[in-house]
Amino acid sequence: MYELNVANALVPAQTDMQVREVTIGALLREVATEKPHAEALVEITQTGIVGRRWAYGELLEDSERLDRALNSRFKLGEHIAVWAPNSPEWVLMEYACALAGLVLVTANPAFQANELRYVLEHSGAASMISL
Repeated sequence: MYELNVANALVPAQTDMQVREVTIGALLREVATEKPHAEALVEITQTGIVGRRWAYGELLEDSERLDRALNSRFKLGEHIAVWAPNSPEWVLMEYACALAGLVLVTANPAFQANELRYVLEHSGAASMISL
């Protein structure tokens, strides 16, 4: 798309924070082990009402269940497009893909047909899941 040739940084590197080498799935497992009953996810409906809730232990359990289902269908490293609005299920799919070693490709549910086709063709998605 764009070819950049940057030889010198104009802004110094940030050095005041630690960067951890950990996957999203491993981080979820770590937090769920340390704080299984701490609130992790709260659904707020479009009318502003509080809906379902997940503690970290429950979020991990549901994500691992979906991870197993994805692993029965897809190979490690495959790209999976998710075409869905924001919802708790979207978060579960994100964690499940991370746990399964799949690449999640986001597809905005407001895309027109030609926009969705472009994303699917250029992402290498093996499948598209609509929630």
